[in-house]
Amino acid sequence: MSTKMNTSHITKFDGPYFYIHKHRLMLIFKVEILWPLVNGTKPKPMTPTTPQIAIGIRSLPAIGIGIINAWDEGYVISLTLIRNCLDNIVISHVQSCIIARLTWTKLTRLF
Repeated sequence: MSTKMNTSHITKFDGPYFYIHKHRLMLIFKVEILWPLVNGTKPKPMTPTTPQIAIGIRSLPAIGIGIINAWDEGYVISLTLIRNCLDNIVISHVQSCIIARLTWTKLTRLF
């Protein structure tokens, strides 16, 4: 996943033709392997808790702090990408959303 993406070809969304804007952003998310984070199919990995380890739950995969940090970084990049491609008129509708999935969902419901 690259941390620097070129979004200069995307016009900031200001209201009309959301389906075109949505398609462009979705393609960028898919290329950057961020789409599962945005649409909610890849939940945040969690480390097992002490009680889970104590009772011997073996179905939990070994999750390191690096995997969680990579997920967090992807989530921040996704949210930044969504917000950077919105005009000030539209961003006021989603500024309270601090999670990329919720921001994307709210945009698709509004437009």
